[in-house]
Amino acid sequence: MLSNLMMLFVPLTMAALNTNVNRGSQIVQISTSGATEICVIPKKYPNAKYSDRDVKKEQELCSLGGVEPVALCPKLVSTNPAVEFFSIPDGMTAAEVEAKTCEVNGAKKLAKYKASTSCSYAPSILSYYHISRILGDVLQVPPAVIRTMDLSKHKSIGDKALHKVKAGSLLSQTWSGYMANLKAGSQSSKRDLLMTSDFTQSYAALQLNPRREDRYSEMFFGGKDTSERAVIFGNRSPIYALLKDHRDLRDLVNNNFNLANAQKVLQMEEVSELIIMDTILNQQDRFGNVHFTTKYLYKDPNDAQNIKSESSMSPEDIRARGAVLVKSMMLKDNDCGVTKTNVVKNAKLADGLAHMNPKTYARLMRFNSEISTDAARTFFKEETLMTDADLKSITANLNGLAQMLKKKCQAGTLKLDLDMDAHFANKPLNPSCE
Repeated sequence: MLSNLMMLFVPLTMAALNTNVNRGSQIVQISTSGATEICVIPKKYPNAKYSDRDVKKEQELCSLGGVEPVALCPKLVSTNPAVEFFSIPDGMTAAEVEAKTCEVNGAKKLAKYKASTSCSYAPSILSYYHISRILGDVLQVPPAVIRTMDLSKHKSIGDKALHKVKAGSLLSQTWSGYMANLKAGSQSSKRDLLMTSDFTQSYAALQLNPRREDRYSEMFFGGKDTSERAVIFGNRSPIYALLKDHRDLRDLVNNNFNLANAQKVLQMEEVSELIIMDTILNQQDRFGNVHFTTKYLYKDPNDAQNIKSESSMSPEDIRARGAVLVKSMMLKDNDCGVTKTNVVKNAKLADGLAHMNPKTYARLMRFNSEISTDAARTFFKEETLMTDADLKSITANLNGLAQMLKKKCQAGTLKLDLDMDAHFANKPLNPSCE
């Protein structure tokens, strides 16, 4: 049950999660056999574009393990450890699902609990959610909330992981390191990053697990490591090549509304937003970790200057409206950022941008004007758990990016023309660089 709690006001000086700090807009208490866990429904950044669905999904995330029973299982694939939350099929108990490591027909993965261990950093997951909304709800970043977990329960799940994963594998090594720190408790050198201030619980970002997404293979061009992958993307991506071309968008993409043209304009817009997000947030592990969903685009029959989108349509409506089915980018793997190596910035991908969505540009400039205010700093400390060092880093990234893009815009080498509505309506654009 969601409730407002009377909490003590404690200064936010460390990354450690103090459960006595009054943060978020609501706090959910989750009663367990051990410590009382909490889940924080965040405040919303002013003028950011959160949806009603975001609010609903935050509440759903904070119901998991409380009013909504779930099975908890260790993540046994990829490289970074996490706890996965699964639904419980009818006729089964959580214990029965967990005994089968959640590999049960009808058990759906609902969310991932990812902490600041290995390459993962919880403030990165939380920050991507909020900054995507600050920039206009871009790139389908899934909602995420702050969550705690009883430490004894978490250690039990970790021990299960170590029995399941292949000994000597990278995942075995990262799970081993994670568990060593949790078991060390107050003696761990990483205690503030992983445990609540009383050392009875772990804490992490709990992120919604999206569905019906797939890997966006057109956004990956190989490379032996993350830095090389960013450079290769810049050299080989045909979409990035278009983004670097200083000609008008109408000289690059025909404005007849069809699948090929709509997809190309959308890809240009989304790749530019990916570069902007990852440059701000020091993303180290992007290329190879880009996904997509599909949606239908069509011209509004009541307003030819407005492109509408739907996640699903009937065959009759598709034909009647001339709808086209496009891939729409999703950034769901956002844990390896903020404190990491900024491979996108190092590859100078933002420097090459010659096209950008005018609304995204305007939101970026406004965000840059706000980031150093006390209100913005307090927001990111409370709602994303960023430290002063984290904020200093992303502020420098944002300042440098905004100054560079504004200078290019004023010089005419950055065109604010990635506006799908205007492009396919052959409508003139007069966006301001200010």
